[in-house]
Amino acid sequence: MQSVTVSTWDEQPVALPEGWSGENLGGWRGEYQVQPAPEGGDVAGMSFYCIMAVVPDSPEMALLWTAKANGGSIFGCNASSVYRAWQTNMAGWDTGDAGASVVNTAVFLKVMEYVKEDGLYLNYDWTIKADADCVFFPDRLRPHLWALRPPANTPMYVKNNNLAGLGNHGFLGAIEVFSKEAIKKFMDNAADCGKFLGTNSGEDGFFKGCMDAIGVGFLWDMNMFKPNFDPATCTNGMYAAYHPIKYPSHWQRCWDIATGKMCQGLTYDCGDDLDPPVTSAGVR
Repeated sequence: MQSVTVSTWDEQPVALPEGWSGENLGGWRGEYQVQPAPEGGDVAGMSFYCIMAVVPDSPEMALLWTAKANGGSIFGCNASSVYRAWQTNMAGWDTGDAGASVVNTAVFLKVMEYVKEDGLYLNYDWTIKADADCVFFPDRLRPHLWALRPPANTPMYVKNNNLAGLGNHGFLGAIEVFSKEAIKKFMDNAADCGKFLGTNSGEDGFFKGCMDAIGVGFLWDMNMFKPNFDPATCTNGMYAAYHPIKYPSHWQRCWDIATGKMCQGLTYDCGDDLDPPVTSAGVR
């Protein structure tokens, strides 16, 4: 029985049915960390299949076209697919508001049905979902993963942040990274996860909960990204992704900074004033 809804930023209790006893009918399965491949052991391959879900006729489309024009985000992967999402009972696929509870799990489950039907994920070592407002660098993610030494043929997902109390236990939905074996297990169990975990939640919390429940372990890349609305954060080259970058001009600024087309060697944004202006917290 679902007792809490989990979004990117918070958790809210769900009222239990009248008469619910809470009797424990079985053991609880929690998360566990996958150990790196030993020296000389087989490490997972590094081919990427990347997906994005966008709401047509929404601001996400302009971000999608900006990424495509630059060959960035999912378009820098070995293969990629774009899927149609639709409005949820919030403002859209991902509002990016710190206090918002984005209920998009049902949309996400349908998108994953399309991914399963297409079957492209079976041809690549990793499946990666990136949001439209995530400036994602696949070529930076590869050394991040190499450093973790992910063992070959192992079901695992990658925690992507180290924000104590704010980062959804290390797994935020801006960029979600899963080994092929993890995605195969998810596809086999997605319907049951939807039935027993509930869909009244954000998809990142749902995906993590499902992966934990079906026995998929995690690796932890604490520096994959750190949430920040200001493209100036793109001067920090340690990250493989930057999020949330909400406007096409901001997306382009971040890309240009990160790829050395401007502000090279600087620790600040050397460009003109942003339009619209924004701070690291998203206050305009």
